[in-house]
Amino acid sequence: MNKKVSDEGGSGSSSGKTQKDVVDREQNKASLLCSHGVWALRRAYVHNAMRPLMTFQYDKALPSGMAAYFLAELRNYICFLSVTPRPTTGYLLVLGAHQHSFTYAQLSMNFHDLSDSQETSKSLAARKEHRKYLLSLQRAPLRSCSFESKEAHSTWSKEAHPSEKKGPISAITEFENRKTPWCSIWICNIFQLLNGIQFSLFYTSMWPYLKTLDPNASIDFFGWVVAVFSAGQTMASFMFGVWNQKTRSTKYPVSCGIVLMGIGNLIYAILPILQNGQKWTMLAARLVVGFGTGNLSVLRTYVAIGCAQKDRVKALSLGIGMFVLGLSIGPAVMVIFTPLGPKGFHIASFPVTMYNSPAIVMVLIIVASLVVLLTCFEEKYAGVINNNNDSSVKVIIPKFDKISASICIAVWFALQCVATNSEVLMTPLSMALYNWTNHDAIFWNGITIAISNVISFVIYVSIALTKIGKIDKRKMILLGLAGFSIYHIVNIPWPFYSGPLDYITTESNSTVEDTANSGGCSRRYEWCKYTTRVPLPVFLLSSTVFLGFAYPCVGSPSGILFSEIIGPRNQGFMQGLFAFVGSIGRFSGPIIATVLFERCGYLWPMVLLLIILVLCIAAMMTFYRRLVPLKLIPEIGVATPYKTGIFYRF
Repeated sequence: MNKKVSDEGGSGSSSGKTQKDVVDREQNKASLLCSHGVWALRRAYVHNAMRPLMTFQYDKALPSGMAAYFLAELRNYICFLSVTPRPTTGYLLVLGAHQHSFTYAQLSMNFHDLSDSQETSKSLAARKEHRKYLLSLQRAPLRSCSFESKEAHSTWSKEAHPSEKKGPISAITEFENRKTPWCSIWICNIFQLLNGIQFSLFYTSMWPYLKTLDPNASIDFFGWVVAVFSAGQTMASFMFGVWNQKTRSTKYPVSCGIVLMGIGNLIYAILPILQNGQKWTMLAARLVVGFGTGNLSVLRTYVAIGCAQKDRVKALSLGIGMFVLGLSIGPAVMVIFTPLGPKGFHIASFPVTMYNSPAIVMVLIIVASLVVLLTCFEEKYAGVINNNNDSSVKVIIPKFDKISASICIAVWFALQCVATNSEVLMTPLSMALYNWTNHDAIFWNGITIAISNVISFVIYVSIALTKIGKIDKRKMILLGLAGFSIYHIVNIPWPFYSGPLDYITTESNSTVEDTANSGGCSRRYEWCKYTTRVPLPVFLLSSTVFLGFAYPCVGSPSGILFSEIIGPRNQGFMQGLFAFVGSIGRFSGPIIATVLFERCGYLWPMVLLLIILVLCIAAMMTFYRRLVPLKLIPEIGVATPYKTGIFYRF
């Protein structure tokens, strides 16, 4: 004897229905639903030569095996199936198909009227009524929308035929065939070059400049001077990213950043004529310049979504390559101005030295850049599939993998930490290890950084223009992280290296350590007594070859992969977050590195970064299979999260 079951509303004990009755009723509902679905899908398929998407709203939780039953009945017409919990109506079945994505009209069919007492009498009437709704599907535009009432259905049926109006297929085709606005892309790349110059131009000369302005300045304060640049960039990157996301504007955030860079460089240039508070004014100047360079996130966002999808690797690689070229030009420019010396010459009462003359040149370049931006830049977005100027077609894009995006952000954070650590510590470290004076450190470190960045630029261009760009980005990132790890391993002060370090030579009857005349390790550092010296050839080889090779292997693929994981949507906020986290690394790195350097030498800065790199390698190896570009066409049988639910393609 079949066991009696209760209804959902709690009245099942009085209804006397058996489990078999419930199953039969559900099967009848499913049969009715499937018959309507098959009929409508077949008519739409024949008439439109495409498969529409329809939404069937069920009045309660689906019985076990119901989804499989639908698949069995509609297997010739269905490519996508979604069962999404609804708090008020039970479950929602989404049936549909298209070779690209969910871009189709949805029809809601509510079977609340098929109650037990009225099922027999109303099933025929319901069939006729729903058939009228389904008939209106034939000539309806295939768009992403949902209709819950008869009025909506009648209004919807008056729309034009898909062949008379641009629909999702033509939208996808048009998106794939868009052309890249290379003029605007190259303007953004030139501004990335300018940002790269701002990053590296003053690193080798900033410490001697600070000591010239204030002989009592400590390396801790120097760490803060370097850090506030990144602090300003950290805050501005996020704000500029939100500004870009909300307004869909590139020109105005970038213009604001350029103006701030000009103001900061002007303040940096006039420091010698100030009477007091020079070191604090330098701190403020670098903070303002850091705010200005926050527009880098907007520039990279435009390059990522302004170019066509087929040109994304080329455009992003060239953009990052231009930034790295700027990093190499910075030290080279500094070397050009070293013949001026620390005293230089005077224009009236204004001194022009090797320390502030690059800032003067940067102000002139920034003015010219602002003119070019306001007159020649044109905003076109070839990489965004849903253009705000065309509201007739909205392609539904799957959600991106947050874990994969987070790993790319973590890798970028590690890259920025490595870059900042090498830039900040290179001058004081080389002076302590190899007894270099201020002039020697600026000259030789400038050449070292320039050679390293030239190697990086060549690799960036190779990624953009040769088959190297087709190599799996995950493998390139792992290779670059391995290169960074080797750099830090060989630069650890191993016991078998020679040592200890030499102290700075002072004049007789004096305790002043003048690094302009003598290099070496400061007597303030206790670790000089027992720290060994990294061989100079090892230091130079690792700083040029390993860093020059690793930067493009991590920087370009991680930026490209992050953009591909996000997909063809507006990326202003996410690119701002990407730059924001990287700037946190640039902000915290100098502070931590300089504090550790003063307390215990360069051992622990190297070990700390090595740990971060190993963690990034472990994360990439763990989630290796998930680090792939966003797929507009989901794989068969793979759960794909959309904003409205989880979809499966069959």
